[in-house]
Amino acid sequence: MFRKVLFSAMVLLLAYSLWFRPDILTITAGISLFLFGMLCLDQGFRQVSGGWLARTLKRTTRTPWSSYRAGLAATSLLQSSSLVSVLALSFVSTRLITLSAGIALLMGAGLGSTVGTWLIAAFGMKVAISHYAMPMLVMGTLLQLQKAHRLQGGGYVLLGLGFLLLGIHYIKEGMGGAGDSTLLTFDYGLLGGVLIGAILTVLMQSSHALQILVITAMSGGHLDYSDAIALCIGTNIGTTATAALAAITASADGRRLALANIAFKSVAAFYIVLTIPFWISTNQAIASVLGIAGNNMLELALFHTVFNIVGAVLMVPCLDPLQNFLSRLFVNQDKQNHLNIPMPVDESARATGLTQTALQHPDTALVALRTESTFLYRQTVALISFGLYVDNSLSHDNNLDLPESIPPWPNWRVGKLYKLQIRGIHEDICEFCDQLESQVSPEQKADIAALRMACNNFVGAIKQLRYLHKSLRRSVHSDTDSIREHYRLLRNRIITTLRQLQLFSQDENCDIPKAVSTLKRELYAQDFLSENSLQTLLKESKTDALHITALINDNGTAHNICNNLIDGAVILLLQGHGAVINPETDEQFALPFIPGSKPQPSQ
Repeated sequence: MFRKVLFSAMVLLLAYSLWFRPDILTITAGISLFLFGMLCLDQGFRQVSGGWLARTLKRTTRTPWSSYRAGLAATSLLQSSSLVSVLALSFVSTRLITLSAGIALLMGAGLGSTVGTWLIAAFGMKVAISHYAMPMLVMGTLLQLQKAHRLQGGGYVLLGLGFLLLGIHYIKEGMGGAGDSTLLTFDYGLLGGVLIGAILTVLMQSSHALQILVITAMSGGHLDYSDAIALCIGTNIGTTATAALAAITASADGRRLALANIAFKSVAAFYIVLTIPFWISTNQAIASVLGIAGNNMLELALFHTVFNIVGAVLMVPCLDPLQNFLSRLFVNQDKQNHLNIPMPVDESARATGLTQTALQHPDTALVALRTESTFLYRQTVALISFGLYVDNSLSHDNNLDLPESIPPWPNWRVGKLYKLQIRGIHEDICEFCDQLESQVSPEQKADIAALRMACNNFVGAIKQLRYLHKSLRRSVHSDTDSIREHYRLLRNRIITTLRQLQLFSQDENCDIPKAVSTLKRELYAQDFLSENSLQTLLKESKTDALHITALINDNGTAHNICNNLIDGAVILLLQGHGAVINPETDEQFALPFIPGSKPQPSQ
């Protein structure tokens, strides 16, 4: 509701301004072209990256210093600190990079955003940049007509650059005609200028757009140097709004990063505002050394750089205390890799990592999808262990033997637990896949299809377990020793399969296709229901034909469960998430229930 009211007010204010002050139309058109160019650049880099950006950031953010350099390089290239902030937020939320690396990344992004200010101040007011915009728009349009995903992405990049240059051109033209009547040219004072700069940056969602307006007003003599510095400080604060809005749907780590970004900019702004005379004189002294003294536009770009360097210097000693404070402020709701028994009937487990923030970039969306698929696998293992009347520890500990007797067990149906613990997660994953497929490259579409298939296999294994669990309820306490032994072997076969998958995930040098092929051959070799064994059971009158038929069906069901688990888990292993399917890597992995707890009534 608030956004609708704000949007309506902005439209009315803009319409009023354009009607009574037509000279402002050129400025607003230039801002619109500039912002549209930023959107095209954003879309282009999303398509061109194709997974490269995620891999690069993962390699270059292992230490705070390397993360700082990565943020500096990425923002210098993309020229959008807001975009890099949202990407960092998505990567931290999906655990692609750590929180400390994300904070350092944003510090570097702040400094990288000054590159655009330097370029605009040095060349934007002197060169007829509109001449360079036209070829970019033409070439970008031609590339957009191509079918190749990467070429289309390159077309978006060229279109974005062309619209950026064209927008700057019209802002210059409009500012020259509007003169002193623009919003920026009023004398707001230091604090008022900071506030106006922050508000305008939030509304335009681009600090570069406001920086261009400020530099253009300075070049025409409509804005004083001191007022421009106040607006510059405000733009640095306002640029945190994009990440803050994106953090609303992010994980606890994402909200921590957004708050750290606000703290970084706000602390630097507060310190510099309190000591503004010192920093103005320092900035002028550095400008004299660099030979740009007297050029207010280049001095403003220098001040923008000094601001971000000072902010980083102030924050580096506080990184560890800040991270500890944020960890206490936002508590991670870590996913327990076990079944929550009992669970309210009206509450269903959901895939909490598949948020709109994760959809901001295909790389982060794929990481989030793999993470939730892995969690679905581990929940599947927990539910299968429950359905087989064994502890979760047996599914990943080769030193434990399957007990001969069945301990006291909660009287919950597998179907009810599936609806509460699995189905909601699976539905969220499928819906997320549908939303993501339209944004990614063909190679990434293949990864999405594979992950969807893996999740379908896990659900298929649970649905097969429902039939086997009914037979186990009748047979594990059978008076016939041979029947109990046959069902013990069935349970052991599934547990052995889970253990083998865990071993594959632990072995970094494992040849996954070859190992899986061997496992499937061994699985079929374990079929104990040969013709002779069935005849022996009937001749010795140890059971009747009805039980034999049920045993044959359950033997096939156990094979289907194992095959579904193998086919699904191998996709996670081949996509590089083998380590995370290993329960021993997570301290939160626990038993599916507490033996001896009060069983709930059957549903």
